[in-house]
Amino acid sequence: MSRRAFPSFAAVLLPALLVGGCGESSPPPAPALTAAALQAVAKDPGVDREKLARAVDAVFTREGIGETRAVIVMHGGEIVAERYAEGYGPDTRFVGWSMSKTVTGVLIGMLVSDGRLRLDDSPPIPRWRRAGDPRGEITLRELLQMRSGLRHEEKAEPVYIVRAKLDRNSVNAFGRDRALLPGMTLSARITTEHRTLLEWLFEPLYAVGRR
Repeated sequence: MSRRAFPSFAAVLLPALLVGGCGESSPPPAPALTAAALQAVAKDPGVDREKLARAVDAVFTREGIGETRAVIVMHGGEIVAERYAEGYGPDTRFVGWSMSKTVTGVLIGMLVSDGRLRLDDSPPIPRWRRAGDPRGEITLRELLQMRSGLRHEEKAEPVYIVRAKLDRNSVNAFGRDRALLPGMTLSARITTEHRTLLEWLFEPLYAVGRR
């Protein structure tokens, strides 16, 4: 008895799927990188150079990212990407905020290792070593562990660079362009300091809070 042949559902559906698939739009190609974005990455960063350049570029250009002033990427102990926003550069002094704690710890650790400082001694700050100054009892270890007993008074304000060009009708302040209008004035407050590294790290911009 002969069997009646039935067409395979796969054979029927496959052409329709192929035709339907041809009509689907592919994702748009990524925009071309600018020369500056590519130049910010080393020629041989140890990873895909274009992908790294795009990742760094996104930190500066992506919508809603905020203000990015500088980015440095290290790989294998070498700088493989380095980029700065307009008005900033390798010689710019940035506000380190809490990142300074790590740098401070490393520097002090190196000095302790070299025998130039001792953790359980008073830090070498002349003003603290004056007779009758209770800060002379504070040890370097206590400072590094943030248990010195000093009362902290936040007096520093964020540092912003304001850039203005004569050929433009706007000024860049706080990371945004603002239109210049007749009668507007621009004021700035500049502070300069000349202190040694240890004084900069430990100079008491604080009041003694021990009781």
